[in-house]
Parts: sequence; C-alpha cells; structure tokens
Amino acid sequence: MVFRDPTLNLAHTIEALLPEYRILADLYLEKTPEDQGFPFHTDFDSIGFMEHPEEMLTVWIPLTPVKEAGSGQLSIVMEEGAVRLSLIREANQLHSLVRIADPSVPEHPPFQITQQEYDYMEKGKVTPALDAGDALLFCNAFFHKSEDVYHGKRAAYIMRLVPKDAKFSKTRLLALRKLGQNLAVVEELLKTHYPEAL
Repeated sequence: MVFRDPTLNLAHTIEALLPEYRILADLYLEKTPEDQGFPFHTDFDSIGFMEHPEEMLTVWIPLTPVKEAGSGQLSIVMEEGAVRLSLIREANQLHSLVRIADPSVPEHPPFQITQQEYDYMEKGKVTPALDAGDALLFCNAFFHKSEDVYHGKRAAYIMRLVPKDAKFSKTRLLALRKLGQNLAVVEELLKTHYPEAL
C-alpha cells in the first residue's frame, strides 16, 4: 500500500535517521503455521519499477517477539556472493518486466536458484532475535526469508524506503500495472511522474 498513516509520526523518525530517504509504501503481514512463507527471495518482483531497485531499503518491524526457532524470524543473507546472485536475479526480473511491456524483446529463461546456491545462503544466513517493536533495516539486494511459525501467529509491519531523488521506470511501471502487481503504489507513481500514461 502507499504509505498514508502519519499517526505514529514514522515519517519524522525516518527523516531524522535517514534524511536521504522517504517512505514509499507500507504493509502489514501475518504468518501462521499453515503459511509456507517465501523461500529465499528479494523484493524486486514488486518494486522493479525503480531505475535502481537495489537502492530501496526495507524496515521490518515484528509486532510479536521473534526470538527463537518457530517464532517466524526473518533471516537475511549478506554474503557478497549472495548479493551478486541477487543482482543476477534482479537483471532477469527486470528483463521480464520490459518484455511484458514490449513482447518483441527476446525471451530469457526464468531465474532459478540451484540447490548449491540455496545451501550456500542457508549456511550464510543471519537470523536475529528481535523483540516486538524492534526494527530490522536491510537492502533489497539481500536475499531474505521468513522462518517457520510453529504455533500462534507472527505479525510484522513493513516499510519500503526509497531515496528522495529516486527515478522510476515508466516501462516497468506500466508492465507491473498490466500484471496487477502492487497497484496502489504503481498508480500513485504513474500519476506523479507519468500522468500522460494514464
């Protein structure tokens, strides 16, 4: 969703801590034992509208404690090899978005993580213990995944931050719009930056 709730004065906090960034969007997620969650992934699928998607930051705030196995912790991989792998994935996904807007662009096989790559990320992951209300800040070029919830429910509030001078791709915004992904944010960015495309 487009960030629209000033009640907690979060924009002021972000301005004080990261003055070069602004909040673009926020969302609330719940995870239960029935939810498989996502395996290792980056968020380029839904935020590929940026000219430099790796500049987006995520603030992940658990609303329930995530301190031990089974509590739904978030694991992040910061190893350089994994970051390089994520940039390959990014290029593949951005290529796919351009192809949606322009079918004359040649097709490329989809990105697939091999078992060896998965094992590498599993071995190098960092899984911090966080209390409710703690904040984990990470770059979208980092692979991450939600760990399992054994019982109850894990809730998290997430913000997407972008540089104040971020540039957005008209072609990829239109492709995401065609796919129906992240529509609230996509429509807002098109209205602001490319009103002629609406």
